[in-house]
Amino acid sequence: MKALRRAWNRLAASLRRTESRRDADLADEFEAHVSLLAERYRQRGMSASDAHRAALLKFGGLEPAKEKYRDQRGIPLLDSLRQDILYALRGMRQNPGFTAVVVLCLALGIGANAAMFTVINSVLLKPLPFKDSDRLVTILGLPRKSQKNFWEAPSVEAYEQIKADTAHFSDAVAVQNDVVSMTGGNEPCWADEIEVTGEFFPMLGVAPLRGRALTPTDARPGHDTVAVLSYKLWRSEFGGDDSALGKTIHLDAKSYVVIGVMPSVFNFPTYSDIWVPLSGAGMSAVDARRAQVRLTALLQPGVKLEQAQIALDTIAERLADSNPNKFKGKGLLASSVPHSRVQSVQKSLFLLFGAVGFVLLIACANVGNLFLGQSWKRQREFSVRAALGASRARLVRQLLVESVVVALFGGVIGIALAASCTGIVRSLAPVDIPRIEQVGMDWTVVLFTLGAAVTAGILFGIVPAIQLSLSRILPGLTSREFSKGATRSFAAIRLRDLLTAGEVALALVLLVGSTLAMRSFLSLLQINLGFRTDHLVTMRILPPRYKDPKGEKSFGTELEIARHVRALPGVDAATIKLHPFLAGFDLGSNFHTPGKPSPLDDVRVAIRYIDFDYFHALSIPLVSGRFFTPADDSSQNPIAIVNESYVKQRMENKNPLGEQLFEKGWGRLPDRLHTIVGEVADVRDEDVSHPPVPTVYVPFAQSPFLNDSAYLLVRTALPPALMVKSIEQQVWSIDGDIPVEQVETADQLIADLLAEPKFHALLLSAFASIGFTLALVGIYGVVSYSVGQRTREIGIRMALGAQRGRVLRMVLAGGMIPVWVGIAVGVGAALALARLIQSFLFGVKPTDPATFVAVALAFSAAALLACYQPARRATRVDPVIALRAE
Repeated sequence: MKALRRAWNRLAASLRRTESRRDADLADEFEAHVSLLAERYRQRGMSASDAHRAALLKFGGLEPAKEKYRDQRGIPLLDSLRQDILYALRGMRQNPGFTAVVVLCLALGIGANAAMFTVINSVLLKPLPFKDSDRLVTILGLPRKSQKNFWEAPSVEAYEQIKADTAHFSDAVAVQNDVVSMTGGNEPCWADEIEVTGEFFPMLGVAPLRGRALTPTDARPGHDTVAVLSYKLWRSEFGGDDSALGKTIHLDAKSYVVIGVMPSVFNFPTYSDIWVPLSGAGMSAVDARRAQVRLTALLQPGVKLEQAQIALDTIAERLADSNPNKFKGKGLLASSVPHSRVQSVQKSLFLLFGAVGFVLLIACANVGNLFLGQSWKRQREFSVRAALGASRARLVRQLLVESVVVALFGGVIGIALAASCTGIVRSLAPVDIPRIEQVGMDWTVVLFTLGAAVTAGILFGIVPAIQLSLSRILPGLTSREFSKGATRSFAAIRLRDLLTAGEVALALVLLVGSTLAMRSFLSLLQINLGFRTDHLVTMRILPPRYKDPKGEKSFGTELEIARHVRALPGVDAATIKLHPFLAGFDLGSNFHTPGKPSPLDDVRVAIRYIDFDYFHALSIPLVSGRFFTPADDSSQNPIAIVNESYVKQRMENKNPLGEQLFEKGWGRLPDRLHTIVGEVADVRDEDVSHPPVPTVYVPFAQSPFLNDSAYLLVRTALPPALMVKSIEQQVWSIDGDIPVEQVETADQLIADLLAEPKFHALLLSAFASIGFTLALVGIYGVVSYSVGQRTREIGIRMALGAQRGRVLRMVLAGGMIPVWVGIAVGVGAALALARLIQSFLFGVKPTDPATFVAVALAFSAAALLACYQPARRATRVDPVIALRAE
């Protein structure tokens, strides 16, 4: 601030010196013209003094000439602006109460916008921390029967073809992700391992925080036993100690030497813990195992995404011609990395940003009304200045400068409010919003906030400027209109009512939206999931796969863990589930009834691989047949249990018991035929906001997948927090190298699933509350000011016999008519905007009549209360005192 003040002073001094030189030059030129004209007058017979005086009168004197010159050449903007700012500051000091109200209103509106912009800036606007991130693309593979939102990884051959296409791609890297057991840190843990080709880090251009990153040399055989840690893993497993560099760690029993640590902002691909080289031998292993890799490419400068897609289509056609059996009908799709990272959240964030913009508009309308009242009080001042030569444009400019100065004060306080709220926003936001942990104030947010303040100042400053342009500025100084404080013109009253109706309409739209969002969230909280969530804890317990690389134990270790935990005192039930609970996974195989179409072409079928105690642990009721038993292992014929939705949608309510289910194996998994032994009730164990889907349950021991993620679900009689240590000890008594991670209760998992609708509901409610409060304050201020201006009129009415009740109704009607107009407009606007929030609602329609009626009635009642106090004060006007000034 001191540097800015010094720069301002230097610039002002320079301008003053320039103006002084211009004035001196003008004086010399003026004297030359006066002397020339005086000489002409002397030649006509006038004396020297009379000739000089006549010449001065002809030119009008030096000072008027300077003013005329300045008007023609223009007063330096900065000097004029300085005068206007000083005048505005004096006005603020003389009206501290008015200034405080205006600044507070603006601070709330601007601060709310600044707080929301911190999220928009960090999540959507900031470039990714990679070199040329706008040119990064992820390349997806499209299956033969392409479906919406369905893709698979491209092949190794596709990677080689893309890398060779230097006309469109500067570089391309292959990525393989896996979950591995890591030892060598504080304790055994699971880590998301990312195998990358040597060009990965050079292409992204991110320098490591410690040590060095992987290079192409590290991908050579014999040099590929090095690893780079993520910042999160370095802090959690090595305590952020630099001694981690050079330390040997074991990933699935394979040794790696830590050579570097990446900064906290680096997270690519998402959910990355460790990066290791993907060598040529590794690529061959990938080709033999799945023939698929994940690809990221960097476009050549100037190449558009559409051009890259055309090149990928050509590559796909070339691959199909070379190997029809493998690639026929398969395609490649380019997706922008920055866009794909935020695609799922940008709509909701922009919706919230639009809502908070309404708050700022309400604040502007509110302050505009206050400035409108002040400008009417200043009509005498405007007339005096007009009489002294000020033009109407000059007066309008002064009003705009005053409003901008006040708005900047509000903006500075708004920045402070936003900075104090960023932590709250981060705590409320869902964890899956990318870069939400980086939300905070920076110079971009500060500049945006100041820009918003200036814009707001111009917006509400235009209101008194319009009133000034419509009014008649009287040149007289003893006008009865000024000395008696007459009521405002009809144009000013219409402008005031228009602003009131506008802020009411905006506030009502916010209230409707927040009410719908809150009702939706409450509906989600009250929904019947079909299972018990209390005293239920889940954790990942997959044993290290290097101890059973061929899967010969067939999940025997996991089943043994479940048996031991089940025997613990305080444990009511314990079961194993393949893949996370409440995560929508377990979709590994294609099940359908023989003779019926595949669910991939019809109704999607969810698969759940579970231990026999699963239904008991969740208290899922049996509809018919039987549950699984410990005897249902891999040595028995494949069986299955289906839910009610499967029977209704896939079997047309036919008795399912004894029926066959065909399981089409994926990849190299064999086809199997299952016998249905039971039917259970529906549960919402995938997405609580969607109805249950057809689900097939298969015994955990009969799962065709080996060495995949396993989760232990335990129902306890005691609070789960008291049982976690005992459960971990039971797990480690079987195998001390088994990491026990992701320990969460079912209630916590459900809270995570509801984090996004909760975030929307709370933020919309906060914005609506601010807008509603500002609107009520505005209504109260307008009616109160109107009563003060109409004191003589009310006194005359009461002196002529008007009853207090009639005066009360008159004032209430004057305040409520624009409110009702605003409510009508707001209801229409809310109906028009309802489709924007339709996808965010559950259990309530965006045009729900009850919500609209309730909000309109509540707003009317609150506005009536805001009008009542000043209306009641009007009824207490003493006619004698009111008319004494007459």
